[in-house]
Amino acid sequence: MIVTSRAVVLTPICDIYVIIGKRNVAAHILYHGHLVILTVDPHMLPPTFPVPNISSKNPKIGDAVEIYGLNVEQQPVQRRTEISMISPLVSVPESTAPLWRIRNTEAYNVADTPDTVGGVLVDPADASIIALWIEIKHAKGAYYAGLDYKFYVAPIVEAFREQTDVPSFSPGCAFSHFHLAKALDLGMPEHYATRINAIAKTLGTAPQAVYVEEKTRESASDLEVGDFMLESDGEPVARMADIREFFQAAATPALVLRGGEEKQVIVHSERTPYTGFQKIVCWAGRILQQTPPFALEQTTPEFAASATKEGVKSLEEMVYISSRFDGSPWDRVSTAIGWILEIDGKKVPSLDALLEIVQSLKGRDEKDYTRVKFMGKSGALSIVGIRLNPTFWPTWVLEWEGGEWVRTELD
Repeated sequence: MIVTSRAVVLTPICDIYVIIGKRNVAAHILYHGHLVILTVDPHMLPPTFPVPNISSKNPKIGDAVEIYGLNVEQQPVQRRTEISMISPLVSVPESTAPLWRIRNTEAYNVADTPDTVGGVLVDPADASIIALWIEIKHAKGAYYAGLDYKFYVAPIVEAFREQTDVPSFSPGCAFSHFHLAKALDLGMPEHYATRINAIAKTLGTAPQAVYVEEKTRESASDLEVGDFMLESDGEPVARMADIREFFQAAATPALVLRGGEEKQVIVHSERTPYTGFQKIVCWAGRILQQTPPFALEQTTPEFAASATKEGVKSLEEMVYISSRFDGSPWDRVSTAIGWILEIDGKKVPSLDALLEIVQSLKGRDEKDYTRVKFMGKSGALSIVGIRLNPTFWPTWVLEWEGGEWVRTELD
């Protein structure tokens, strides 16, 4: 298995190759979540391919590490530095179009960052891997950070090795943090604050309190916005990494501080897909798919209200416009990203329904307009007229079948 950043493999809908030695070797995506795991034919690996050890240490600020990676010219980069910060990956400003974002995760920052396109953080004492050095993309740019291997990578890799269920869950909540002093002002008991402060001292970080910042509509957990996380499965929560069990198990007992009172809860987490969608449609130069969870997370309350008024029964089944081709029929009238609600007055509740409607449009004169109603993430509705051009912009379906992507032309 090969582990890399999601910024390297933006979508699972692709043919992907890995350079091993001097050859391009075909790879297959096993996992496409907060990171990406690939597999290749083991016969394509060198007979003496080394497997690194994984560090069992809990790094602290000031610990020496070595970065191993590649630069843009695919040349090896090595630099000894030290951990300068241990902090949550904070949500970045949202863009006009919903983008996938990594959340509820902790990372290591280092001093004197080298110019690499990924790599690993290694403990120089025993050459064991501490973290995966990955690129974090967001609406305003990108940066690199170290994702702790034993916390976030090893559970997934081990599940594939042992052929057990991959731990991919979501409690439907976004967590954040602020300084312990503010938590004390808001009523955190002194003995919990003392415990958090002691843990922070061992790491060399500022003491932080973790709390529930946001709760999505589909959340089934017993958590509420504003809850301070005191314990997870009997262990103290003193950093963002301490709540990782919420994303690796279906149910986790927790102790929270709610309204100044301690409360035992069960954090129920829903299993989430980790391989991406298996089907996309290209129609009029737009790439369409079933709604991805990250897109729904970034909609407003008005979005759900508009969807209800439009008769939408399932937000998850809605047809999402994920991308477009420049110069296509749709590109000439609108560049917006959103959700298709109707085509020529016919409701579009799902991708299969869209395909039925599109099939019924076959043979339409290219001079005629097709009316499309769609909705943005704030619930705003728009209607555009599109002239279809199946000669140059045919409709096609790309579907994962029998271990490969199969393209079917519909025009």
